[in-house]
Amino acid sequence: MALFSRLACLALGIGFFVAAATVLATLGAHRWAAATDAPLARLQTSRMPATAASSDASELGGLPASVQRYFHPVLNDGQRIISAATVEHTGTFQLSLNDEQ
Repeated sequence: MALFSRLACLALGIGFFVAAATVLATLGAHRWAAATDAPLARLQTSRMPATAASSDASELGGLPASVQRYFHPVLNDGQRIISAATVEHTGTFQLSLNDEQ
């Protein structure tokens, strides 16, 4: 009887822990969504439409040389302008200027 009582208490404790973790994770997800939805909506509504429908290499002339070196291989004349993109990141960002990760 004592063993059954201990197992019942252990099962009850584990069940309580799992339930509490689930509630906290759900609450955290809802708080995150509430905190990020409004700024994201403001960004979406303030987005300006592209001024041109396609790219033109002559528009890169006023940019710094390093930016031109980046854009020349990746932009083709007549390529459609992308007005918005969704990017997902997996991993970590190196925030230190001195340490390597």
